[in-house]
Amino acid sequence: MSSIEQRLSAAREAIAAVRFADAMQLLRGLLVDTAHIPELHFEVLMTRCLWHYYQPETAAAIEWGQRAVEHARAMLTPAHEAHARALLANVRDLAGDIDGALADATLALATAGPGDGLAQARACAAIAHVAQRAGEEALCFAMLRQGIEAAAKHDAVRSSLLLVAGAAQARFALERWWAQTLDADAATHARVSVVSGTQLNAVLGTGTNHGRGLIAEGEALLAQSRFAEALECLGRGIAQVQDPAAPEIAGAVSLQAYCLARCGRVAEALALAQQARASSMQSVSHDPEMRLNVLRCVAEVMRLAAHPQAELARIEWFDAQAALDAFRDSISARLRAQIPIPAQAV
Repeated sequence: MSSIEQRLSAAREAIAAVRFADAMQLLRGLLVDTAHIPELHFEVLMTRCLWHYYQPETAAAIEWGQRAVEHARAMLTPAHEAHARALLANVRDLAGDIDGALADATLALATAGPGDGLAQARACAAIAHVAQRAGEEALCFAMLRQGIEAAAKHDAVRSSLLLVAGAAQARFALERWWAQTLDADAATHARVSVVSGTQLNAVLGTGTNHGRGLIAEGEALLAQSRFAEALECLGRGIAQVQDPAAPEIAGAVSLQAYCLARCGRVAEALALAQQARASSMQSVSHDPEMRLNVLRCVAEVMRLAAHPQAELARIEWFDAQAALDAFRDSISARLRAQIPIPAQAV
């Protein structure tokens, strides 16, 4: 392995360990050093994209991802372009660019080729997340299964996708629990899937990934009405997600508040719910699903606390539900225009 390849490998390890300053120190100068080596130059562009993606700095990540796509198209192979587009699809999804994410992901799948598991897996992950946000459960899990199979030789990516699959099961289970339509066996299965993915990521993933798995496990425990255990698990997950501004944090804190209220600790719950609501106005204002999750918990905590503004909070909850329904209808229409959606979830 050349010194350039060693620096690139070390930089990616530093990014995975959330040591961004160390990673940038290793990356500095590599654009110039690899200008005459197209394949390594491509890897530098991809790594710079990842560096911004994990912070997350989506605008910069999109810029580096586009540079990787253009470089691959001009200097390398369709397989390289598929890799760059698959990564760019995940960045666009994080930035809320649904149309861009779907366009890049479908192009990546079309050009990846049957032997290019990593690009296929990343593209499937992007489509799966869009499908989850649309409430299209069958398509979400169909794409995750395809991605997990494609990533059979890439342990870190496969473990991440298994965690995503478990987290999606927990999220769908919790949604049914709120609607009082959840089957007990489905709740148990969701928690088993989350725990399996979380344990795998404890070995192969980052602390942040493990934290997200614990938050998902907390959601699955809540879907089983195990409020004290859910509260403890959510707390451990929040502590391990190393980005306090991450959008899932506001949702997790609001779930903690609800669990506190169900455990009889109403005063603590009310204070935490109000904190979650205040922080969510900025961190999840662009995400209708997360916004609903926060406002629903706030409304329920206020109801349990007999707060004088409980009815106003309930109106905010219902407005957020209507906004999410409209958002999902819009995404579903775009998904159906591009990707066949299975008739039912498996």
